[in-house]
Amino acid sequence: MEHIKGIVTPLLTPFLPNGDIAESLLPSFLNFLAPHVNGFFVCGSFGSGMMMEIPQRKRILELVSAQNVELHRLVIAHVGTTSTVSTIDLAQHAQQHGAHALAAVLPYYYPHTENAILNHFRSLLENTDLPVYLYDYPSYIHRDISLELFEQLVELGVCGVKDTSGKLDAMQERMQSISPTGCDYLVGTEAILVPAYEIGIRGCISGLSNVLPELVSALFEALEAGLQEEVLHIQTVIFFVRQLMRRYSKMEASYAILKMRGVDCGLPRAPFGAMRESDLTHIKQELIAKQII
Repeated sequence: MEHIKGIVTPLLTPFLPNGDIAESLLPSFLNFLAPHVNGFFVCGSFGSGMMMEIPQRKRILELVSAQNVELHRLVIAHVGTTSTVSTIDLAQHAQQHGAHALAAVLPYYYPHTENAILNHFRSLLENTDLPVYLYDYPSYIHRDISLELFEQLVELGVCGVKDTSGKLDAMQERMQSISPTGCDYLVGTEAILVPAYEIGIRGCISGLSNVLPELVSALFEALEAGLQEEVLHIQTVIFFVRQLMRRYSKMEASYAILKMRGVDCGLPRAPFGAMRESDLTHIKQELIAKQII
């Protein structure tokens, strides 16, 4: 598999009030994103993957893959769970239903030895033919991955990493240890896409691209073209939107902003909920004032 380049969206999952997948809403959401992004990351953190039952995770992957027959985008299935058995189950299902690559967080909740983590990924790699990416999100998993463990995972066959640590120095340390020719490095947030690009990273899995895909895509295109003033301008806008969303729940705000833009992505899954009307009004006024929507 070639290295991933450009913007990949970690898809929000549309839910009904009862927590079921709002299947009918997914096609229009994917059609909204597809002109601006190169791929879809399914059942990650933005997709509420860790809040969903295994059959639901399989179903959303099936729905995305079915729509992708027309869209021709990269599909990465996040298969990380608390157990090796369910991770393999999701991986094999994803391979059978059109995914192009897999990603997995470390098995979480329980504290595991490094040997257990290596055995977990070894089993995953032995049970799929798809490329496997490490999904490194220490603030959610509550564990840092040492350079030694990272090197061992790559040696096992992990082909790359979605790094959502936000730590450029740690990314650079990894890249100095294992060059980008031997490992595909993806940055897991648009917040540091610019400095990540400067150290050689060319792929970004951007949560903000769920709601403003054209803005995040424009940032990447400006970087590719070397348009420094444009990069600075877009980065400033992105920073403003991120700060605005952080005053609330970024998950709840993402669904709300989509609806403001005329894209119905349903509701987030409980315990996330709908935003208060006063908060919605404030967000909309701020975004309109800055001519973002």
